[in-house]
Amino acid sequence: MLNGLRLALGNEIKEGPWGGGNQFLSSFKTHLESKGAKVFFRLEDDLDVIILFNPRRESGTFHHKDVKRYKKRFPKARVIHRINETDKAKNTRFIDRLRLEANKVADAVIFISEWVRDYYISKGFDQRIPSFVIRNGPDENIFNSRGYTPWQPNGSLRVVTHHWSDNPMKGIDIYQYFDRLLNDPWMKRLFNFTYIGRYPKGVQLQQTQCVPPLFGADLARELKKHHVYLTAARWESCGMHQLEGACCGLPVLYIDEGGGVVETCRDAGIKFTVETFPVSLFKMREEYPSLQPKLNAFPFNARLMCQEYENVIEKILMSS
Repeated sequence: MLNGLRLALGNEIKEGPWGGGNQFLSSFKTHLESKGAKVFFRLEDDLDVIILFNPRRESGTFHHKDVKRYKKRFPKARVIHRINETDKAKNTRFIDRLRLEANKVADAVIFISEWVRDYYISKGFDQRIPSFVIRNGPDENIFNSRGYTPWQPNGSLRVVTHHWSDNPMKGIDIYQYFDRLLNDPWMKRLFNFTYIGRYPKGVQLQQTQCVPPLFGADLARELKKHHVYLTAARWESCGMHQLEGACCGLPVLYIDEGGGVVETCRDAGIKFTVETFPVSLFKMREEYPSLQPKLNAFPFNARLMCQEYENVIEKILMSS
């Protein structure tokens, strides 16, 4: 049904490392074009489907107000609003308001986790608008367990995380805590920590191996040098980073403070709180041998994600 369809995506793809949203766009555009759709990043004439990614004008290629004006000229165009962010996750005060306002032009809404859906319902989301939950998924041609070597008990457990955003809500306090724990020579014999990407200015990680931002195959190769993926990101709508780690075969050590990260990692790792972080590190050493093989059936990848988006597009077009 996508063959010949004209779609506009509200964000352009950036070159290089640029966060999970950029990885989603790249996978989705490739999928659409493989099915014969014509993809634009501007509001061209006679579109069939408009997908609004970000109502912030400085972040997207078109704004929900632009879509509202466009619909007056081309009323047949169907609008899908993808919601992947909240004020809670970024410690801001304008995102929720903009998203709820943008929903007024939407024929359907896609939330990237049950958590973010419930969050917006609590903020007054109009539940008369058809909505769907589709979680993120990394490109399985890149993020897979081929070449990953599982940890051998009694050796040093190599832990890794990566973030494009330098927002402190990504969990820098936990990463600094881990860094301090590694000042102890005994801990440093048992654990090794690598941080890939950006972090807040002024932060110093003395016992941590810091690697500049990576993406794609380079990132996957670096992740596979490690045994366990760590995420301390608070209230992520879904996140792509922990999914990339898990798809590479790494069990996930994740903070249990809510958000889509918790939804995607329940069967793929071990949770922790600020208070229990050291205990959970050692629990991972104990449970790794039984936990790691479960990652072979990790259910999130770009192929499945894009198919779900295609299914929603078909439903919306058939109902119009």
